[in-house]
Amino acid sequence: MDYLSRITYEDIAATPLGQALGDMDGNAVARRLVRRVMSPGEALFRQGDAGDRLYVVLRGRLCALIVSEGGAVQRLGEIGPGELVGETALLLGAPRSAGVEAVEPTVLGALDVSA
Repeated sequence: MDYLSRITYEDIAATPLGQALGDMDGNAVARRLVRRVMSPGEALFRQGDAGDRLYVVLRGRLCALIVSEGGAVQRLGEIGPGELVGETALLLGAPRSAGVEAVEPTVLGALDVSA
């Protein structure tokens, strides 16, 4: 896990989140985001983990996975630049319904609920 630096509005401006927020609200949200850089194969979180953060993908790609009780892994799909990850568990206060890992080098903005 590599938390490097804060995110600026310029980092999120081209994403649907940044476009929806605009300059003033976008700057306020960007100040609460922390940059996270991931390597291919690195897990962002695992199925069943606490939902304490949401992420916006700035660059790269992630893959969502679920593991059955028997241990079989099913790939649900990919998540790319501009998409949010982890918002459902965060908003519902529920455990993560799927795991997510990096498919390629990926840069995220992480929003911690305690931030």
